[in-house]
Amino acid sequence: LLLCGCVARPAREPAPEEKQPTTSETLPANGGAVVQIADAVYALRYQADSFEPGGLWGDYGAKPGAVNELVRYEGEEETVLASGPWFGPLWAMGDRLVAKRVAEDGTGLVCLSQSGEELWTCKGGNLSVKAADPKRGLLVCADDWTVFSMDGEGKRTDLGQSVRYLAYEDGVLYLQDYAQHEEAVLLRLTIDGQPTEL
Repeated sequence: LLLCGCVARPAREPAPEEKQPTTSETLPANGGAVVQIADAVYALRYQADSFEPGGLWGDYGAKPGAVNELVRYEGEEETVLASGPWFGPLWAMGDRLVAKRVAEDGTGLVCLSQSGEELWTCKGGNLSVKAADPKRGLLVCADDWTVFSMDGEGKRTDLGQSVRYLAYEDGVLYLQDYAQHEEAVLLRLTIDGQPTEL
């Protein structure tokens, strides 16, 4: 039992001049537990048995095949759209959502419509989304030692192999090249895979 010392207090009424934050100001832009598309907020609702027991430091692994719900919130309305073996974080790509898919037949990514329909899947053992580029409609992903981009239609474009993802900013990828084991080589690539100077 962990006691946090939390106390319930009545909500403070805001002063008339205080500006109340809008949903778009309080939600992370992408890659969080919840994402916003237009006026709707999307989240995954997990079940008690969705995670493996015994997580060290609260890091519980996703249980393959666990069924979770995709929920949309609009104003005061909550709608369960669909269920599947999906885990967060969620990523918004235009009018689509991307989540991690952890099923009995393997792991990867799944792209969902705003109504919860599975549009495409991409399998991969350690596949994860590293960054989103909403301006270009791309996700930057990594699977073991390969970094690639993926568009809203599920088209994969490999950007580097034997590399480790470091960062992405405005069309430029920063990677560490592991092809040469004697020294660490830093790479800077444009999103179309062309090397640029550091």
